[in-house]
Amino acid sequence: MQCANCASDYYYDSNTHTCVKKPEYIPNTDNNNWIVSSDAGLAKVGALLVERSAIKGSAKCSDEKPHFNNITKACEGCAKGTFWNYETNTCMSCGPG
Repeated sequence: MQCANCASDYYYDSNTHTCVKKPEYIPNTDNNNWIVSSDAGLAKVGALLVERSAIKGSAKCSDEKPHFNNITKACEGCAKGTFWNYETNTCMSCGPG
């Protein structure tokens, strides 16, 4: 067995035994289980969609993990009854009202 050290934008593919570039993702806004707290937050999501869509070869996050975390550059999912907050890049619950 041999260890591999891949650059930060790559992951080790154990099938091909090579470092492969991590895919680029776009938030899956078909899933409506996300929130923002302000108009500025909504503008931030819009800018994120434009920016990520411009990346060649980018793909929409899956239905299982529809939310794009702009800090980790990975798709994430939230537990039932919680919502993804694009301003904080975290899952949160909302109180009544």
